[in-house]
Amino acid sequence: MDKVLNPPALSALALLFSLVACSSSSDPPSDISNACSIVQERDDWYKAARRSAKKWKVPTPVILAIIWRESQFVSEARTPRKFALGVVPWGRQSSAYGFAQAIDGTWEWYQKDQNASSADRNDFGDAADFVGWYMDRTRKQLGIAPQDARNHYLAYHEGHGGYRTGKWRNKKFLVRASKQVEQISRVYDAQLRSCDADYARESGLGIAQTPVPRRPPFALTNVTGLSPIQKPETKKKKIVPASARTVPIRKPVIIPSEL
Repeated sequence: MDKVLNPPALSALALLFSLVACSSSSDPPSDISNACSIVQERDDWYKAARRSAKKWKVPTPVILAIIWRESQFVSEARTPRKFALGVVPWGRQSSAYGFAQAIDGTWEWYQKDQNASSADRNDFGDAADFVGWYMDRTRKQLGIAPQDARNHYLAYHEGHGGYRTGKWRNKKFLVRASKQVEQISRVYDAQLRSCDADYARESGLGIAQTPVPRRPPFALTNVTGLSPIQKPETKKKKIVPASARTVPIRKPVIIPSEL
């Protein structure tokens, strides 16, 4: 005879399942450097990014690239803590929070402008719409083309006034970050052309014609193959006899993704 669970046990089991479901509902996809991983594992996120892109007439890959750089697709990402005297917790470096790392003031501006008082920064749909909205404001105020991921990120990070001052040119970490955003947006674009027929058609390039880009020159997160279907060929290393070596072989310098 099968054992029947009593009502309290059933309730506990249901609660456990619900907690597991909730804990995984906002988890990043397994490979955030591959846009096709987002399409396949977080279809709701991808559809939200596409809606924002069409609404604000900005490229989907740029929206995704900014979120990649800002939060690594972590829903409740925050800036590091500050410590007084090196040991006492003293708040955080800024109020930036959520997928898009929007600060309090800018998020409130978005909520008021879009009549979206219930929008949450840890909701991917709201965050994607926020990024598209901000890019639209950047285009209108600064004249930056929607495809210019690098300058859009600079304006996104520094604010429109900060971008105008040009002080970002002296911030080497920020310049590197903007180049990373530019590169990952190109990677995402090529990947989406290979795994989303609608995107490929709307982008004016058929899937079969999609070139496989080379490995980007920046240290992106786990970027090894740039297409989930076709990967670049790897060259065999040439073995040099120890007697023929004149200088020690050094590993290439890697720029960390978290600057």
